Amino acid sequence: MDPLLRTIVRKTLRVPGSTAPGGDGAAVARQLDAVLAGVGFVADRELLEHVSGRAPGAATDLAVEVVGAVRELVGDHVEHNSYFPSPSSHQAHRASMVTPPL
Repeated sequence: MDPLLRTIVRKTLRVPGSTAPGGDGAAVARQLDAVLAGVGFVADRELLEHVSGRAPGAATDLAVEVVGAVRELVGDHVEHNSYFPSPSSHQAHRASMVTPPL
């Protein structure tokens, strides 16, 4: 875990270049893009090309750091507690998934 890298990503929304060995990290780049899209971020072409050009292990390490920083940015790294918990909230959620008859 690199706290400096995470701080840079959180503060600037930019990922600094890596000096990791080159290779084929294309699969990791695709996974990173999907994970970032799932939390409302978009990886630009430059980032995807940079991750794709790293060795798979190095690309994975970089992607883990980036995802960790983004999770901290959106507050996904902590458990959130409801101020007003409802004892029947679980039942209400299950009931809302039932399709009403036409």
